[in-house]
Amino acid sequence: MDMGAWYAIHDPEEVPPGALSLVDRRWSGARGLRAARKPLRVLPTYEGGQGLVVDAELAEAIGELPGVTRRDITLRDDKGPLPTRYVLLDVQARVPLDRRHVAGSFTDGWLDVLRGARWGPGRVPSAPIFRLLERPRLLFVEPGLAKVLCDAAGGSALLDDYDADYPHAYFPPAWSLGNLPAVPEAPEAEAAFWALLGGDAAARPAAITSPWWAYAVARCVDGWAADDTRRAACGNAVVAALYASEVEGHDQPSLAEASAGHGLAALRYATHVRGAIDRQVLSDDRLAEAGHDQSTLAQHEGCLATLTGAPPTRPAPRIWPSHGRPRYADEADGIVPIEAEVRSDIDAFVGRGLARLGVGVEAAPDEVVELLQSHLVALASGEGRLGTGKRTTVQMELGCAWGEQLHRAFGWQWARVALPAGGGLALVSPDRALAHYPFDAVAPWLKRRAGSPTLLLLFNMIADGNVPPALPGALTTVQ
Repeated sequence: MDMGAWYAIHDPEEVPPGALSLVDRRWSGARGLRAARKPLRVLPTYEGGQGLVVDAELAEAIGELPGVTRRDITLRDDKGPLPTRYVLLDVQARVPLDRRHVAGSFTDGWLDVLRGARWGPGRVPSAPIFRLLERPRLLFVEPGLAKVLCDAAGGSALLDDYDADYPHAYFPPAWSLGNLPAVPEAPEAEAAFWALLGGDAAARPAAITSPWWAYAVARCVDGWAADDTRRAACGNAVVAALYASEVEGHDQPSLAEASAGHGLAALRYATHVRGAIDRQVLSDDRLAEAGHDQSTLAQHEGCLATLTGAPPTRPAPRIWPSHGRPRYADEADGIVPIEAEVRSDIDAFVGRGLARLGVGVEAAPDEVVELLQSHLVALASGEGRLGTGKRTTVQMELGCAWGEQLHRAFGWQWARVALPAGGGLALVSPDRALAHYPFDAVAPWLKRRAGSPTLLLLFNMIADGNVPPALPGALTTVQ
């Protein structure tokens, strides 16, 4: 489950209200928390990098902190709940940068690179622990509390420094900065914000003349939505989406309309606020602004379905016209026809692979590929099991089921490719420009590993005609 910047934290129904259930997902070959010689007191930050998780004893020693919400955690692995009780110190306090004293750079008003920061007189944050408004994944901790955490972590926590070259991306993502609507520099509004934060109520009108500083007022001063800050935030699509998700907390017409003005803002509004994706709002042009396309949008829908318990919306089924090409290619340059006994094996393994995925031969090619992608993701993450059959057998079954969809959807054909550097059983495009080796594509995902298979991406790229340029007959490998 993605608990990163795009989605709210999921509260499972089986845990008490206000508590969280987190899963210890270790890297392949790494020791899990259950196997640790002694329980960790400060956990590696949970998936998404948004929380400070400590054991209950340390949480009690730290005590209540202003701007921090405490939430009990049930930590689980594949064997069930772990005995050590943990607490999430969910840091709600936000403080914006004092932009006059930042060692870094801004792109069109958005923080791009941060190398260091300090706050001027009268602008020093009062909270002992807070998040940076411009980079909410960054936690700032006062020295005394930092020492307590470092001592408890036994040197495994990195405090006092961070890798300035790492973007610490949250929202907006660093890759999108050059394409976002600019947030104009507003030094008068910034100065008024700090005056307002210091207790000067008369500074409020000047502070909310800028969309960004109006958002800062709502997030850091008021702590709730108000008509004047909401109205000002609507002056920038991205700020409106931030306001809706971080301050308003629910669907609001003026914020929705403002957020629809840019793809990334519209996508955030859909995922963070509405919990549903409106494909009329997120047109192809808007998706391009967000750095996504229809295939990656479908992945967002799947995550939202997991979080909300609702089935993902699906576009109208795609029609795959019959191409009339046989499953197996005839002899040609660089191609050797597959022998009859191997053809018989492929025919059988296609059916067995579909059965392993739980679908019949009538299922649409894109439906089969989506199921295969999900199946391989589960196997690679350790959530799924190979079931019956050796790994090589499962590789044959799923490889054949995958290759058959390239044949059904695009007319690619099975062939034995003879190349100087090797070759083997492959699917070749009708013009013989491209060759794909399905068993090699499936094999890495039948054991635990990080990352995600690219089969669905490749399938959609071929469907959209977005494939590497290659000359007819070249048999260029695509994987």
